[in-house]
Amino acid sequence: MSFTSLLKGLDLLIERLKISKCHMLGEGFGGYIAQCYAQYRPAKVASLVLCNSYCDLSHFVDSSPWTGMLSWMPDMLMKRFLVSDLRYIGPEEDFIKAYKFVSLHSKKFDTDDLCSRLTLQYTHGPLKPKEFPITDEAITIVDTADPIAFPDRVRLEVHKYYPGAKEVTLQSGGTFPFLSRPDAFNKALEDHLEANTLRIASVSQSQATPSSSNAESASSTASTTALEPHPTSPSIAPEDFS
Repeated sequence: MSFTSLLKGLDLLIERLKISKCHMLGEGFGGYIAQCYAQYRPAKVASLVLCNSYCDLSHFVDSSPWTGMLSWMPDMLMKRFLVSDLRYIGPEEDFIKAYKFVSLHSKKFDTDDLCSRLTLQYTHGPLKPKEFPITDEAITIVDTADPIAFPDRVRLEVHKYYPGAKEVTLQSGGTFPFLSRPDAFNKALEDHLEANTLRIASVSQSQATPSSSNAESASSTASTTALEPHPTSPSIAPEDFS
């Protein structure tokens, strides 16, 4: 699997579901993929929620120079590696349950799928946050105040690249706050959806209703503009992700 094939597959899924525009939520590497898709198909992404995520895979690439040997790893060793950094050692029962849930479901991965997933995370990806096409107002960054599976400096880059994004910090939750702190996480998600629903409605209304100063000119050109192709948000060709 490559980033190109992954994004094409996600694009096909969204198309098959007949979704014209979606709100995307991603945790960790899932957040990285969500950003890549928003860069790949910005016209299809209404907003983003990034949980304990990052914009750069350099930390993972530098910490695992042996990634090319993943395909030679025994199945059990590979699955153990996937969750080794996520293990929680402490008194919080909800955190332990969250880790056990992820660990259990990781064992259901096919070996080839698991190898592809790990290889992608430990490879330099195509994301270019400095050229990100989605406005910061459409992004909510959810972090937890307690330690997670990778250094804080890695996830802090998300705040640097999207300074205008809404920031939500949960006092605890570990690597998987949507499992260990579902009430607090769901509240952040509901607030994000409500704010972006209002934002999208406001933008649509302002585009549909011309200002009084432009009302006459808008009326006189309505018949011609209706015949012109509707402009779309720029998208990046799949080849740029190979």
